[in-house]
Amino acid sequence: LQTLTAGKQVEGRCTGKLNLVAGCDFNTGNYREYARILKEFGIPNTILADIAESFDSPCDGSYHVYPGGTKLDDAADSINGKATITVGPYATPKTFTWIKDNYSGKHVSLPMPMGIEKTDAFIMKLSELFGKPVPESLKAERGRAVDALTDSHQYIHGKKFAVYGDPDYLLGYVSFLLEMGAIPYHILCSKGSKKFEKEMQALLDSSMYGKQGNIYMGKDLWHMRSLLVTDPVDAMIGDSHGKFAARDAGIPLFRFGFPIMDRVNKHRYPLIGYQGVVNMVTEIANKFIDIKDETCEDRFFELMR
Repeated sequence: LQTLTAGKQVEGRCTGKLNLVAGCDFNTGNYREYARILKEFGIPNTILADIAESFDSPCDGSYHVYPGGTKLDDAADSINGKATITVGPYATPKTFTWIKDNYSGKHVSLPMPMGIEKTDAFIMKLSELFGKPVPESLKAERGRAVDALTDSHQYIHGKKFAVYGDPDYLLGYVSFLLEMGAIPYHILCSKGSKKFEKEMQALLDSSMYGKQGNIYMGKDLWHMRSLLVTDPVDAMIGDSHGKFAARDAGIPLFRFGFPIMDRVNKHRYPLIGYQGVVNMVTEIANKFIDIKDETCEDRFFELMR
């Protein structure tokens, strides 16, 4: 951005656009979900940088060099935008500082919009920045997401989870689990900061379901494996690297985040927004139902769950 925008700032000029910096996120479904939400609002935007088509282009019989992406002219002109949002404060601290010092318009740093509460905050900030009411379509989406949580609550409530990954994703996972009445029991971050640890602890303290949570900073998945043996949980959430520990512990691993190298098409399913809520709760609840069906006695094998 520093190179592309050099000499491009024009005093008094405003593109009227929102600049969105999505942080360290390789889920192409998330980028499409951001774009769709902004389209529902009718907010012109530049995503810096949009990897959706570059990393997930269609198979149409022709080879395209460098498909998709963000146009360089749009990136250069982003310095004259109306507002800039960086998502994922622990992935973008230096970027956000530089943008505050150099970009026109308003500047906002937000957590990844995972779970109902954090998605609400993202939606309301868009409404505030551009003076637009929340679209009825997004209100309906929220209602369907809440309905999905309610329908799935009985299968997830009270379950203990071990989660690991990058700080921004961890805050999203834990916020979502607390909304479901699940217990984020082991929270492991190999590269977090004291600031992150304090924020995570505050998040745990905000809910009765977070009281049992334990935060492990600067630890790796070998440490997690030991925790799973000495203090078991019901499931794990994280990327593919956790599959060995999950196998040893005999628990399911819900593959969210990056990288996911042992399953197909996961990068196409958004984890952010209200649709991300539905995707996560559906995968988790259905897996627990599968386990029930696979392990129960014949007399408890029911058509309905």
